[in-house]
Amino acid sequence: KYNKNDLIVAEWESTNIRKESQGIERASDSIQYKIIDDIKNDRYDIIFDDDGSGEIADIVSIKVEEEIIYIDLYHCKYSHGDEPGARVSDLYEVCGQSQKSVNWKVKPDKIFKHMIKREHLRQSKYESTRFEVGDENKLNSIMSMAKIYPIKMNVYIVQPGISKKLVSNEQLNLLGVTQTWLLETLGVKLYVIVSE
Repeated sequence: KYNKNDLIVAEWESTNIRKESQGIERASDSIQYKIIDDIKNDRYDIIFDDDGSGEIADIVSIKVEEEIIYIDLYHCKYSHGDEPGARVSDLYEVCGQSQKSVNWKVKPDKIFKHMIKREHLRQSKYESTRFEVGDENKLNSIMSMAKIYPIKMNVYIVQPGISKKLVSNEQLNLLGVTQTWLLETLGVKLYVIVSE
């Protein structure tokens, strides 16, 4: 089972926990907006809104520290209820997305190329950027570093529909299966952000 004590509690007061994506308009009451706002304090070189069909994750964040490139994938999922609880339905899809997304670790250069392609497509359609922190020049610089520096990847499941207080054994079992698969298959750590 996933260790209940490892669940990370976030504050969701100004967030509609049933609203997942921030969209082009950057809706400030969305789960995705809240997480982007929170991680801007984590000294990332790149924070990228990759939400949409064909995404790597809802948020792709990258930082270079001590000649290691860290890529953190945030998978956000809306709550199936108005209040946090112990619904297993809140986890099935996001656990599947998390497991699939680590396939990108096998060929990390594809991550950078994917992001550049997605940025150009967004700009051509909406004349807006997917970059929340950093820009394409910074991404190109990191892509060059990736030829030499090792890459470490982490996956974050963001589900405010889960209550740390009320979390069920069934939920912890499902998270445990996901955690084990990520770690044993590609050495990727799993973190889970929930409600109180």
